[in-house]
Amino acid sequence: MSAVSIGVVIFVAVLVLWLVLQSSQERQKGAALESQMNELRRDLQTIATSQASSTGQLETIAKSVAQRLDSVTPHLAGRHQELRPDYRPDDFRCANQDG
Repeated sequence: MSAVSIGVVIFVAVLVLWLVLQSSQERQKGAALESQMNELRRDLQTIATSQASSTGQLETIAKSVAQRLDSVTPHLAGRHQELRPDYRPDDFRCANQDG
């Protein structure tokens, strides 16, 4: 074999070895990327579940507040009707001072 053909064979062997190493590195990067994507999916699922739970809790709180306001409103409406429509706090103080 001539020196040129030996050089070509060595060059091709090095090229094949380099391609194998590049392919291996790409597979490792792909596996790392897939692992990160799976972790992100889990985190997003956790956040979605937590948000849904918080929404449910807020709905419960809102219903409770609405019920309490509904129970207080009639009592306030009754007290409002007892007050004079022209009532002012300053008039009350003056009336007490006059005697």
